[in-house]
Amino acid sequence: MKDCKLLKKNLIDFTDQNMSPELMTRLTQHLESCPTCRKLVEDFAAVWTSFDRPEEIKPSVNFWAMMQDTLDAVDESREKAIFERIVIRLQPIAVSAAILVAIALGYNFGHIPGSMSANGANVSELWDEYYLGSFDDFPSGSLADTYFDFDVEERNES
Repeated sequence: MKDCKLLKKNLIDFTDQNMSPELMTRLTQHLESCPTCRKLVEDFAAVWTSFDRPEEIKPSVNFWAMMQDTLDAVDESREKAIFERIVIRLQPIAVSAAILVAIALGYNFGHIPGSMSANGANVSELWDEYYLGSFDDFPSGSLADTYFDFDVEERNES
């Protein structure tokens, strides 16, 4: 019993054989007569000597397939997140550009020179002069040419 306690206290040193020869001999003789201590030393030695080597872990058969699926899902979510961030940042720019285009078009379509009077007939004549005059280059007999010829005839009659 006394040697059992001594062995348990010096188990690491005994396994590494890092003790005095006298103590080593005494504990070795004790192991020959004590099956409990012998089992303890065998179990401890198996663990202690394998401590330096990592345990070999083998992945399951479909591990790499599952890993690839997971990586693909992560890539898709990142691509989607990047696209969403770009769209969110471009929305104010697109709205600003649309407003500027609307202002420019409104200015160009509604701009009337200052020399004109407030008379409605003059506005119509000025509109025809500035804007409809640019439509004179339609091919003869085309729908647009027919419309403008008809419009001019109606105005001349009235």
